[in-house]
Amino acid sequence: SYTVSRGISSHEEGRYTDASGRYSHAEGEQTTASGRSSHAEGSITTASGDGSHAEGYGTTANGSSSHAEGNSTAARGDYSHAEGRYTDASGRYSHAGGIKSVASGITSFVHSSGSTCNHDYSAIIGGQSITSLSGNTVYVPKIEIIEDTQYQIILRDVVTGARNSLTLSGGTIIITQL
Repeated sequence: SYTVSRGISSHEEGRYTDASGRYSHAEGEQTTASGRSSHAEGSITTASGDGSHAEGYGTTANGSSSHAEGNSTAARGDYSHAEGRYTDASGRYSHAGGIKSVASGITSFVHSSGSTCNHDYSAIIGGQSITSLSGNTVYVPKIEIIEDTQYQIILRDVVTGARNSLTLSGGTIIITQL
């Protein structure tokens, strides 16, 4: 079993592991920790970003301080996180979870199936096959809001900025300007 510890103060264990980054750690089978202070574990994982962590099977953490976990996930953006299966977090500060999800916008968030959030500061929560259309937007296929004392939703008018409360009372929707 070929293992290499080439980085200063690096550590490796397992089969065909490579800890080439300074202060890095590679363990498992066919893992590579080439980023400074990076950690790769599992099988066929790569942690090449400085301070990155890749774990599971076939995961890659390329971004600085990124984290990839699960099966065939990639955390390519700096400070990004990918989890689940076949997910890709390529935007800075992004998160991709679920299966076949992509988060490519800055601070974008996806936890879905087959969805893509490629706009900055946006999120896709749940559902499947959703694609973001604009930034600063949250996409939810269906939403249920439950409040113990009052059933209401607050909406802001995009033109005037006025806030309105929608309250459900006995099957009737009441709109009140706040």
